Amino acid sequence: MNKGFMSVLLRFFGLFLLALLVFGCGKSSNNDEPETMRLFPTDSPIVLSETEKLERLVTTTRPYPLEFSNPVTLYAATAPGQPLYHPADLIRATDLALIDEAAVLVDTPPVYSKAYRNAFVQKGGDEQLWFALSVNSEAAVKLVWQVADRPFTLDRENILTPPGLQVSGELAAVNGEFMLNMVDLKPPRLALAADSLIDVIDTRTRVYPQQDTFYVRAFALDNEGAVVGNFDRGLQVQVGYRQTYNPPLQSFSLPFDLLSGNREGLITFGEFPNELALATERFYGNDSLQSDWYFRPDGFPQKTDTLYLQVSTQPLTTGQDDWRDPPGLVHELELKKGTPAFDNFSAVNHAVAVTFPTFGVVPSRYYVRAVALSPGAVAGTVKANYSKTVIVYYAPSGESNFIIYPPPTQISPDIPDVRLLEYNPIKWEDSEWMYWFQVVRQPTYKEYTNGFSPSTALVPGLTVGKNIKFEPPNDDDNSWLEDAWNAVSNFFSSIVDYLSKVTNWVSAAYANAKAGLIEFAASNLPLIPDSLRDELQAALTYLVDYGLASVGIPPELPNFDQLTSLGADYMASVALESAGIPENVLINSDTIQDLGGGIKDELKTSASSGSSPNPLGWKFVRQRPDTLYRPAYILFEISNPHNHSTPPGILRGDVTRHLSDDELMDGTKATMVAIFGGSHDFELYRPVSGVVIPRLLPGQRLTVPLYLTEYTGQAFPFHPHVVNQSEFSKMYSHFDYFNFSFGISYDLPSAEAYAASKGLPGGIDYVYSNVSNGFGFSTDPAFRYVPSIAQ
Repeated sequence: MNKGFMSVLLRFFGLFLLALLVFGCGKSSNNDEPETMRLFPTDSPIVLSETEKLERLVTTTRPYPLEFSNPVTLYAATAPGQPLYHPADLIRATDLALIDEAAVLVDTPPVYSKAYRNAFVQKGGDEQLWFALSVNSEAAVKLVWQVADRPFTLDRENILTPPGLQVSGELAAVNGEFMLNMVDLKPPRLALAADSLIDVIDTRTRVYPQQDTFYVRAFALDNEGAVVGNFDRGLQVQVGYRQTYNPPLQSFSLPFDLLSGNREGLITFGEFPNELALATERFYGNDSLQSDWYFRPDGFPQKTDTLYLQVSTQPLTTGQDDWRDPPGLVHELELKKGTPAFDNFSAVNHAVAVTFPTFGVVPSRYYVRAVALSPGAVAGTVKANYSKTVIVYYAPSGESNFIIYPPPTQISPDIPDVRLLEYNPIKWEDSEWMYWFQVVRQPTYKEYTNGFSPSTALVPGLTVGKNIKFEPPNDDDNSWLEDAWNAVSNFFSSIVDYLSKVTNWVSAAYANAKAGLIEFAASNLPLIPDSLRDELQAALTYLVDYGLASVGIPPELPNFDQLTSLGADYMASVALESAGIPENVLINSDTIQDLGGGIKDELKTSASSGSSPNPLGWKFVRQRPDTLYRPAYILFEISNPHNHSTPPGILRGDVTRHLSDDELMDGTKATMVAIFGGSHDFELYRPVSGVVIPRLLPGQRLTVPLYLTEYTGQAFPFHPHVVNQSEFSKMYSHFDYFNFSFGISYDLPSAEAYAASKGLPGGIDYVYSNVSNGFGFSTDPAFRYVPSIAQ
């Protein structure tokens, strides 16, 4: 027989035996040839509506959990000072002090609250804040508490060393308390870094109050050091200066009385009395004009903690912010609770002196009023009440020709324009999101089958972007899919383990993104001086840890790259701002776009690495993005129409609803009011604070995404009941509408300093025409909203 023919025959027979060994053992090989192999289905449509997804929502399998089974409950004191009772103590009715309605002043001691944001510490005062822990687990051997400058993630691998950790401690596994000195904490890095760009003045913290946000959490460890239960994201603590409280419903307050002496000089009684009385005008009768005039605020709110006596050359207005920097202010007294000048108002004849001789100009007409400040209904806010005004004529008797003080000149601070673009409701996760994956690199048969098929040919049709769903094969299917499905079932047998794997993978992807951004900043952006690159790299690292969360992007969602893509240029501008790069560095729109492109590319690369946890260990897929949860979000635009940079600012806001009495005819609304102790006020999403608005270059325009977090898994400030998913769904689907309100306050110098920087004449009283802006709207939160006209 021909040797060549024998060689070919033996080679053919050898290949036949190899194929028989590979494909003929165990499972039928009828469908196991590469071109005819059974594969998991691809590109099946998502058929459920958003309403159906919400109805089928299973809280235990959510990719972004918002409810937790933490055996440790954390409470924060509402203000500095140790509360009288631990939350675990039984408070008797006799322990509760009733408010004396006749008292001039009442104390509001701090109490413990487990609300998400109900603790505030004012800078410059007592900054020691108390916390309480209660534990409900026999497995716990110790409790760990932590404080960070950025939101906590649910990463179990790094639970003891989370990003941004500032301080931590341990307690025995019993109900206990601990205290933090908040003055020792460093503010978040994304706080405004451009302080050197403007003049700092004494009253700036009052005129433009800012707050830093810190995050506190607690969890239990067992005797092996493992976490007991599912730890949560903890509570917020605000540190800074009180901002104006804007109630959901505007209320009208009558001015309280401002009593004054019948004449200048001390308040006296007897044969020649100078008693306090109510009057709208007072005239100096002593031509020497060397005496003080005494005033007594009377009937101000009982919870007042600060009083101001203000004297101005201009009539005074009574807006909630109008006490901060009134025009024409020439004299002011501050009286704080806890000082004799304040506390002595409990005596009916106590009054304070206004020393007109130290500032008065003859002949002048001065407007005098009192301002009473009390805590707002929201932590870290203040409410102003005003007195009636008394006009004091500081001039010799008979004088009628008074100095005419011109009204202040208004100047525009050239803040950016703000325009609402749209609101998009929550896109709920598909009930089978865990079984869906998307191809990020076309695989071979060998990769697809984990070596069951030796073929290195590419699987046709499985190109980038194709979606694969793990589904059980038919009962009569005895192909390799049967074993593959067994692996799938085992992989998803513990939902907790799977969600933990996803969380850990996202954490690793974030770490890779940070490394990539550092490398990008080192080798790109030629206009950034080398001396500032370290600061920029640190800012970019911080941006991934904190910046994404600051605009509401959940740190556990596998589709973080898609969420980020909406605002990459915005994030680039924030990074440059927080790095402290001054205006004299030639930063232009190309630099911002280059950095924005780098942020977008690095996050996309990290999210599409192909190593997303999956049952078969594939290295060519990620979770299918359109089956995943996507938070509700707002898109708004900031733009600079001026010929110079705009000042930086901070955005804060909330989404609230007040139910009227008439609406309680609706059973769902009435039930919700009953659940929350009779309150008619609700919040749909967690309050937003600390969102940095960066400086804008002339002509620059940025789109800012603001993702909103469901208010679940935490208590409202006004009631200890923890909001659950069912209650959130009722608000989301049955409350008809919510009010969305967001404001931006800007970092500005005094109006006089700003006018001088513009070369305007001195010796003139200037006032800003506006110091803040923002946007607001009302809509059904379950539906998209686009304003019909430009905002």
